[in-house]
Amino acid sequence: MIPFDRGRAFMKPRLLNKDLNPGDVETALGVFFPPSDRAIKTSSTGRKGTTAMKLFRLPTTVRIAIKSVLLALVCVAFSPQAQASRGGPDNTATGVGALHSNTTGSNNTATGYQSLYSNTTGSENVADGSFALSNNETGIANIAMGDSALFSNTTATANVAIGGGALTNNSTGNGNTALGHNSGSNLTTGHNNIDIGFNVTGDPNEDNTIRIGNGQNPFLLPASAGRLSPRV
Repeated sequence: MIPFDRGRAFMKPRLLNKDLNPGDVETALGVFFPPSDRAIKTSSTGRKGTTAMKLFRLPTTVRIAIKSVLLALVCVAFSPQAQASRGGPDNTATGVGALHSNTTGSNNTATGYQSLYSNTTGSENVADGSFALSNNETGIANIAMGDSALFSNTTATANVAIGGGALTNNSTGNGNTALGHNSGSNLTTGHNNIDIGFNVTGDPNEDNTIRIGNGQNPFLLPASAGRLSPRV
């Protein structure tokens, strides 16, 4: 029986490239270096000593770290938060709980913690801020920008709330516009109101009224008025 000789275990091919060493194997894909504890390629001068390429295996700790990162990315990709916009087409959800309950609603944009959280079939809504439009379910074409803006909105349509707490208690009122911190925050079921200014909160059930100013004494323009007048 011929004894095993590690140094002669590989067949010696016919060398096509005169620059190769006798221990190298030339293939169609380039030069293959037989696995060994020493992976040395000769330099262009033909003398050993220049390490051009080393065959190596990543340390165990590094390989475990890479696998852990890949597993974490897969988990995030399939998490409820990452799939918040599933159901309807053309939705964008950024933030934990954003568009969490969406089923068939489409063309919604939710940015912030639990923004549009309860939305199911509502479409074309924009919520930017924590809890913005959080309770909206079927309302359409609402815009809420600010913390808890239009928070209580459920089925109402075409409202615009810009500012923290703007129209926060509106539930079914349509066509309201509120600009400013807590503006229109007293409105609940009223329609077509405009409240502009800090703490211009409005009245719960009023319709077709414009309030502009600061606090609870803004200029008031009710539907029956022809000009702005101080509220008395």
